Amino acid sequence: MRYTCCSPVCFVSALLCLESAGETNAALRVDSLNAHRLLLTTVMIAAKFWDDTFFASSYYARVGGVPTSELNALELEFL
Repeated sequence: MRYTCCSPVCFVSALLCLESAGETNAALRVDSLNAHRLLLTTVMIAAKFWDDTFFASSYYARVGGVPTSELNALELEFL
């Protein structure tokens, strides 16, 4: 929350999105290797949907420690 500057509704939406994705896609497994990527992606998507102002994907990628290209690919996969 400190670096994303998202509204609280974004975090709730992100968790609901992860829960829904897990229920509809049995192949989706959350583990210690992908949990931060999945949470980062869903928080970014929620911020773009709910908040009037949000950061660029490159900022979220830098905060999350993942390449921008990977974060963009994850965003497309979720959408």
